Amino acid sequence: MKLALRIAGGLALIVGAALVAAGGFAYFGLRGVAEADALLDALDAVGTGAFGAILGVGLIVYAGRTPQSRA
Repeated sequence: MKLALRIAGGLALIVGAALVAAGGFAYFGLRGVAEADALLDALDAVGTGAFGAILGVGLIVYAGRTPQSRA
């Protein structure tokens, strides 16, 4: 179970970091554009990615700190 938690945490961390990077690139690439919807979508991707990355780190830490009998 601990291995599954670590794998899921690692995947969430990777996907979260990718979303943060993609949203950041989109935001800085769209700064000259006057469309507020595109900028808000880029910021939404950054926020979603940050949440996923934090969730992934939390799963990894939980799996590492939990005794084998509880995980």
